[in-house]
Amino acid sequence: MMTFSKCATTKPFEAHVPFEIDEVYYQDAPGNVKGVDSGVHIYIQIENKLTHITLDSVYFRGKQTELEYINENMYVGQFKSETFKKMAFIMSSDPYAEYGNKIPQIPDKPRFYLEDDACIISYKIGDTVKYFKIQPIHKKEATEF
Repeated sequence: MMTFSKCATTKPFEAHVPFEIDEVYYQDAPGNVKGVDSGVHIYIQIENKLTHITLDSVYFRGKQTELEYINENMYVGQFKSETFKKMAFIMSSDPYAEYGNKIPQIPDKPRFYLEDDACIISYKIGDTVKYFKIQPIHKKEATEF
């Protein structure tokens, strides 16, 4: 059973959403398949087709990603593993050899502080962005290809 709740953050959460959620779960994404990054994928299965609402983003474990439309009842958010984001640096005593190095990005502070079994989904109705919290979400084992 899922619960929607409010907590003290900068963005108020909606107590009731104008659509029904069937199931929300996450899986570890396999990293050994060509073309598939490792990380975590969150799946949001909704009951009915959304007509005037757009699911926008998901916040999970201190990170945010956009939700991807799969079909009229399924959306997925893909959090890629940090191992794929590491950059190669040229280290040299010659400063000109290091010219092409990119400056490392400092991660932003998370917008929401959540428990490990909770996520926040943002959605849009027209130009208005609204948020709701789902807890608990469960982990499902990834299927093998």
